[in-house]
Amino acid sequence: MAGYLQDGAASPTELAQNMQMPRYEVSRLLGNLEDKGYAKRTRSHADGRHVNVQLTETGYAAWERGIATIEVVTEPYLSGLDPARREDLMLTLAGLVRPQP
Repeated sequence: MAGYLQDGAASPTELAQNMQMPRYEVSRLLGNLEDKGYAKRTRSHADGRHVNVQLTETGYAAWERGIATIEVVTEPYLSGLDPARREDLMLTLAGLVRPQP
């Protein structure tokens, strides 16, 4: 979920759509992230009925640690690829995680 919040705040409904998950599951995950201090929900300034979710500084730090771990673990497998092929692979994988509408 943190990957979907890297660009800023999103509503729980947007997260559910992007992650292709039921809204109740997203709410459960958000509750867990909030309990750990990784995310926070705030009321929309434009419409107080709507909630926006964003990562906290702790959440961003955890995301960065996770990415660093992934890079260390995958480097031996990716080291044989030239930069262009590596970029193609990353774009392909990103497309799997974030399906285009």
